[in-house]
Amino acid sequence: MPIEVSVIMPVYNMVEFVNNAITSILQQTFTDFEFIIVDDASDDAIAVIINSYQDGRIVYCKNDRNQGNYYSRNKGFQLAKGKYIAIMDADDIATLDRLEKQYEYLNRYPELLAVGSDCIYQLSKQKKCGPKTYKDIQLTLLRHSCLIHSSLMIRKDALCLLGGYNEAYFSASDYDLSCRLALQGKIENLPDTLIHYHRHPTQISALHCEKQSCFVDDIRIQYQLSFINKYKKKSSTMIREPDVSYPEMGRVIAYYTYAAYICDQEVEQQADNLLDKILGKISIEMPLCLKKGLLGVGCGLIYLLRNGIVEGNEDEVLSEIDWALFCALVNLKDEAEIDWYGWLHYFHLRILSPNYSENSIKRIVFCQHAVSMLDCLQRGLHKGMERDNRIITEVEAFHQMKISQVKTAEILRLLYSIKNQIVTFIIPIRLDSPERERNLDLLLDTLVTIEHAEIRIMEGDNEPRYRLKRNYHNVVYSFIKDSDPVFHRTKYLNRLLQEASGSVVGIWDADVMIPEIQIQDAIREIKKGKAVMSYPYDGHFYMLTSKRSELFVQNKSYKQLEAEKKNLYLPHGPHSVGGAFLVNKQLYQQAGGENEHFYGWGPEDTERIKRMEILGLPVYRAKGSLFHLYHPRKENSWFGNQEIELKNRREFLKVCSMTREELLQYIQTWNADL
Repeated sequence: MPIEVSVIMPVYNMVEFVNNAITSILQQTFTDFEFIIVDDASDDAIAVIINSYQDGRIVYCKNDRNQGNYYSRNKGFQLAKGKYIAIMDADDIATLDRLEKQYEYLNRYPELLAVGSDCIYQLSKQKKCGPKTYKDIQLTLLRHSCLIHSSLMIRKDALCLLGGYNEAYFSASDYDLSCRLALQGKIENLPDTLIHYHRHPTQISALHCEKQSCFVDDIRIQYQLSFINKYKKKSSTMIREPDVSYPEMGRVIAYYTYAAYICDQEVEQQADNLLDKILGKISIEMPLCLKKGLLGVGCGLIYLLRNGIVEGNEDEVLSEIDWALFCALVNLKDEAEIDWYGWLHYFHLRILSPNYSENSIKRIVFCQHAVSMLDCLQRGLHKGMERDNRIITEVEAFHQMKISQVKTAEILRLLYSIKNQIVTFIIPIRLDSPERERNLDLLLDTLVTIEHAEIRIMEGDNEPRYRLKRNYHNVVYSFIKDSDPVFHRTKYLNRLLQEASGSVVGIWDADVMIPEIQIQDAIREIKKGKAVMSYPYDGHFYMLTSKRSELFVQNKSYKQLEAEKKNLYLPHGPHSVGGAFLVNKQLYQQAGGENEHFYGWGPEDTERIKRMEILGLPVYRAKGSLFHLYHPRKENSWFGNQEIELKNRREFLKVCSMTREELLQYIQTWNADL
């Protein structure tokens, strides 16, 4: 018989609480469950307590070392066999009917993804009541977490789609999961009190208050963005992070958007009241920044006005913010700490106001002040100010608007330059032949000798097939179980990009051979800030035969290959863009990284270069050729089927048809789409 519910409870050194927590689950009126207890490397006393329970429903596992609360929850989730996942904390107590009530409720309402409940604080005996309806939960999450996490029962299918907890949010991943659940489908809270909740100084949230605050801010911003984009009118522009950097402005935009979507005057009135409150607090004494500052209010107001959500004259509404910014710029000292991204973005928006003509006096005034602002930015960069790579997109916009182009070109050169010495080469693989394994072995022997090189290999397959032949000091191998017959290479590349230590990253096929002098040339151009993407060859991509490949494996002679080039096959002509390239990691990720809409084989190589062209990012080519070693062409080297081929080709044409602004907005949707 399949198990209906998996209760997952991580525990770390809670000797005084864990007995009551375990007993409260084992005594449930609902009995068809497994109880997965993940011991996060606690002292031995915890294992003694857990093992003292002789109950076959307990599944006990222990981490080799302390990995953290959310890692342990994810581990329990991976072990779970139940249809539903019940969250439990080791210091809480479940009422005896908790599982029964939640199980019956989810069965009765199949459209619900999760259900929580109210709680009672164990020490104060006070009851905490949260929002009950899906509507109220969604709106409350725009401000803060509002679910008692240990009271949740979640459909396992929904958790699978979300990928479990985001462990990067060390002390706030429960808020993140609640937000992602609410965006995926309906959540409700039962009016019953099903959890006795314990608050104490050793909780994660209490120990990491400052770090948690940063995480909460980031989660709230991402939720507000996704919420607004989910419910906005098709005619409205894509919401961007600066528009919601002032938290209350994010809520205002979200309330107005949702009110229009569900035709709810009460929510619209809430938006009106909150906006009046914000406008009543505007003062030139507020910090001139996006996050919780005057510029955040300004960007939010611009979004509301330009999308017709509220009425008003933009110049009049923003006059106080404009004046504060102009005054600050006149008196700006070189050593002052400035939110340069906020300043540049706000100027960018105001210069492009739809109310201004090319010769509008207001536009000209903003352009004049922008020149002074760029002077200040350049001086700061020369003095070694801390760089915020988000400003690159804004400086590029000023460059395209031809506002002090000599100045913006120099600023971009300074911003593109890299001091980090590490170069990471990333290679996703799925071995489908002995030749491909041989090629990868040879490639590793070549790359490991490059100074400051780190090589990361990620194999995705039903089972691991590749084995490192030597004990390399700078090679990291990882395996991910993947039963998909189509190798989603772009997805693996993005994951490897995220893990890369180097500021320069080489993206390599397992079968390409390139002289080191060409690779070093390509690296150098990125480090000097002259390129964001750099190809270690000139476009000549030679395909070697099986016999020729065997000979090269033996003699490793590029000189001999060069001598025989006239007889080698050039499948893509003299302007190939596949096989291998290097990127400025941060700037490439800002430009979207790998486009995961390309599933399997397709024109993703050409899409990359087209994306760089549209965004105006510099690309370099080294002199010399690339040589591709032979391996049998199997399903991993072609489209999976005609439907995938059509989708990939359409994605390429879609990107190519976009303007720079359209592409930047499209890139923002990539994580949400996939």
